[in-house]
Amino acid sequence: MTLAYLVDGGLHDRPGLGTDLHEHCPAVREVYRQASAWTGAPVDRLLSWGPDPLTEYREVGAIRRSAVVLGLCDVLAEKGIRPDAVAGMSVGALTAAAIAGAVSRRELFELLARLREAPLVSGPPQGMATLFVPPGVDPEEFAGGFPDGVWVAVEIGPVHGGATRLVQLSGRQDALRKLAAQVADEEKLQLPPESFVAFHSPLRAHVRELLEPRIAAMDFHAPEIPLYGGMEPIRYETADQVREMVLRNQTDPVSLPRMLGRLGEQDVELSFLLGPAAADLYTGGVAHEVVQVENREHLAEAFEALHEFGRTSWTP
Repeated sequence: MTLAYLVDGGLHDRPGLGTDLHEHCPAVREVYRQASAWTGAPVDRLLSWGPDPLTEYREVGAIRRSAVVLGLCDVLAEKGIRPDAVAGMSVGALTAAAIAGAVSRRELFELLARLREAPLVSGPPQGMATLFVPPGVDPEEFAGGFPDGVWVAVEIGPVHGGATRLVQLSGRQDALRKLAAQVADEEKLQLPPESFVAFHSPLRAHVRELLEPRIAAMDFHAPEIPLYGGMEPIRYETADQVREMVLRNQTDPVSLPRMLGRLGEQDVELSFLLGPAAADLYTGGVAHEVVQVENREHLAEAFEALHEFGRTSWTP
């Protein structure tokens, strides 16, 4: 039986994430302790939440979600469970690289800690918008062209039973408003009224520039197990490929269908979606079973799924 681990990106760092695992699982507590020592973020801070999700993500959210994911890996490893392949979207690709042995946990956490030094936004107000595109149609063509300052950031993939596909756009807020007026249909393009961070776009170049010296100094390795990401349709096989992926993670677009499509070459029969995630986008994107594992209750479901494949049994 082929088992894959999946790690999502996005801002799914809900209050309470990891608290039950930290309380009941020594392996998770140890990862939190290590993350705290390497980043300077107190464990108590990793177990608490501020009111603004974007500020929270920059200060400790990215650290916390990686600690949860790696802690879950260690809980599973205690039972002899290890993945045959791993894939990660957005910042989740960095954690996936650590799972695959392509970068040390310490260097991963030290890199994530550098996010605290970068302003959330550099320049004019930014934002993201959601575009609903018919299957097989280019997003820019469907929208009648993108104004300067708008880019495809994340291809989420099919929704509504495959009748349409969801694409997230990033850009300057004024350019996104211009596009919304051009499309003039909220069923085709949804633009939140408040400004946001233009993730996976050239507007994140200031963060890439901040992280680049640290990434250049990091010790990357060839992955020990097959590693995939949403940035490009390849299996990462060399240290240089992983380094380049980490460097471009802030500014380049990502695609969930592309990542899941390449993962399919491993003939995966079961995937664990580790940590916080938009789980429905994964369960509908592959032909095999996907089990989200975010808390202790989910761990019981994961081991039950493994037992059905004859791999193991577990009593919570």
